[in-house]
Amino acid sequence: MAAYRSNAERAEDNNSSGYMLVIVGIIGIVCMVFIFINNPFNMALFNKCLTCGVMGALFVLFTVMGFLSLRSAKFFREKANEDNTLLKEITKWCEENLDAEKIDDGMRNISLAMVLENAAEESMLDDLQITDQDIEDLEAIDGVSESDSFSRNDEDMNAYSDEDNFEGSEDTDESLTETEIVLEIDDMAEHMQDENAVFDQEDDESQDIYFARVQYIKDRINKQFVNLNQEFLDDFVEDYYEKVFEGKNN
Repeated sequence: MAAYRSNAERAEDNNSSGYMLVIVGIIGIVCMVFIFINNPFNMALFNKCLTCGVMGALFVLFTVMGFLSLRSAKFFREKANEDNTLLKEITKWCEENLDAEKIDDGMRNISLAMVLENAAEESMLDDLQITDQDIEDLEAIDGVSESDSFSRNDEDMNAYSDEDNFEGSEDTDESLTETEIVLEIDDMAEHMQDENAVFDQEDDESQDIYFARVQYIKDRINKQFVNLNQEFLDDFVEDYYEKVFEGKNN
């Protein structure tokens, strides 16, 4: 994506390139006329006409393009004056209505409204969902049909569980130390992951706050000033954010 260029920058570029093209074109035309009249290189008539005609047309094209660039520069200067007037109005309005405290207060009010809206939607969904009592009744019905099969399986499993417990008790003492070591290693890894997650979370939160503030400023300005160029607005909001929140923790 190309960087935003203001109308003042475009006017300056077109003005400088326009003057350059006009100067080069006029000098070139004068040189071609001099060569055609005086013929300092002793060229044949056909060669002289061909050379002066082609080069003269090229220099005329340079001159025309230069005047077109100067006209474009004038147009962009007028647009730049309009942008400066609009920029002063937006800056004045923002200084009166969008200081740091008002921006954060407005964001909190919007967040509160969103929370209340989500809570209302969740309450409507809860009314449509099955209650816990209905789930317990269904489980009770299923439990009656399965109780007989579980009771028969428990008798068979008890016979095997006594033998397995006796054999497993000997291995438990031997593998206890290894289990403790594995648990300690897992705890250390989780602790390191938690520390890294804290730093990542702080960075994510600062970025989220920055983007939320910028979006809030843009929304307020768009409501106050309609049909704004969004690239112009992005450039202004970026500068205004640095001005308002300079020296504050994001």
